[in-house]
Amino acid sequence: MPKLRCVYTDLKDHSKRTYFLLMVYNNYMELKFVISKQGLFITALLKNADIKGWVDLQNTLWDKYRLGYQLLQGNSYNVFITETSQDVLEKAIEEVKLLMEEGMKTAEFNKLLQTAQEYKKWLENEWLINKEKVEKELKEIIRTDLPKDIFTVYVMGNLVHIGRHLGDHKVVWGHKEDWPNYSLVYLAHEYLHSMFSYSDLDHAVIELIADNELRIRLNQGGEYFTCNGKDVGHDNLRELEKSMLPAWSAYLYNKSMDIRRFLVDQKAKIDNPEK
Repeated sequence: MPKLRCVYTDLKDHSKRTYFLLMVYNNYMELKFVISKQGLFITALLKNADIKGWVDLQNTLWDKYRLGYQLLQGNSYNVFITETSQDVLEKAIEEVKLLMEEGMKTAEFNKLLQTAQEYKKWLENEWLINKEKVEKELKEIIRTDLPKDIFTVYVMGNLVHIGRHLGDHKVVWGHKEDWPNYSLVYLAHEYLHSMFSYSDLDHAVIELIADNELRIRLNQGGEYFTCNGKDVGHDNLRELEKSMLPAWSAYLYNKSMDIRRFLVDQKAKIDNPEK
């Protein structure tokens, strides 16, 4: 089992090794936490970071490497609009390299990286302690098998706020804890995206599962759609979620139905509202 040995030897602590072996053989949710320095820098560059001097750094890099910055932003209009677009593209790519090289040598990025490394240790420990409970609750809620694949979580720390499922069993995560078990809930949320489509209906069901029901179970109390005075979930999905709430409550009590059946029924109601 080369994959198992490779990951196993990365765990120097004996208790973590023992728990890891139990996790694999019992098919618990497997998340591998890593830091990509380049990914951390680019994410913070495009989404901002809660670090003193970061905006000044962004402005400096924008002024020096505007074409490269625009290419990273996905704003390629200025690159391809000219008749010499090939030359401009080559210049923009070179500017991306220079921008990253300069930006990643700064004190601001070093601070960001250090914070992300500390956060990664905390997040790994949180997941190690709580993964069995998270899996148990998820299985009770969805009543179907969870993915068996190892998911890679690219950790961004708590100074860059992002949560995204990249596909191919990859997740990007970084956020401060707005309420207890925040990161655990949203790691589960991103994990669940691998089981559902990206339709509004499927996304709304993921929020009912993770953002709401799982959160309340892990925190041993709470209410749907709000926590610590803050809205929970995407605003654009809340009306749909609230419309499904009576059916969702019935589903939670009806142990004979799984989440796939619930989705089929809800889609049928949306497609045929008069029935």
